[in-house]
Amino acid sequence: MNRMAAEKRKPFQPVSKDWNFYRDLALLWPLIIGSFLAGAELFNKSEHGIFKVELLAVVLGLLLLTHEKRLMLGAVAGCFALYSIYVLIRYRYLPAAAIFIVAGTVWLLTARFSRHYRPSYEWPDEIGGFEAFVFLVSLLVTFAGLYLLNR
Repeated sequence: MNRMAAEKRKPFQPVSKDWNFYRDLALLWPLIIGSFLAGAELFNKSEHGIFKVELLAVVLGLLLLTHEKRLMLGAVAGCFALYSIYVLIRYRYLPAAAIFIVAGTVWLLTARFSRHYRPSYEWPDEIGGFEAFVFLVSLLVTFAGLYLLNR
């Protein structure tokens, strides 16, 4: 976007006109944080297996709600791969290697097939106040939901 058009725009005027961009932006924090928490619960040796299933179901449900599933699947697989590397190095827990191989393979495949990928909506050239507001509200709602889930 050129400078003249940016100066005429109001501070909280949306940059993108596509609803799918804002939906994916709002679902980014819950997907990333939910992926790390699901990975943490996956390696947890507690008897409460239902929480593992609930977190995985939440992450899969959020993944189904996104519009750009390929990009978000790559983000989720990357989070699982990173956390499994952490568990493998820190705790020397060998099943983490298997999860790393699966998650890393999914991440590499999504990266490979996304090389010339064009999203279905146009990404804005800049981020305005409204986009930052959606991003931060998404983060706060994610933390509030996790607080209520953990009570």
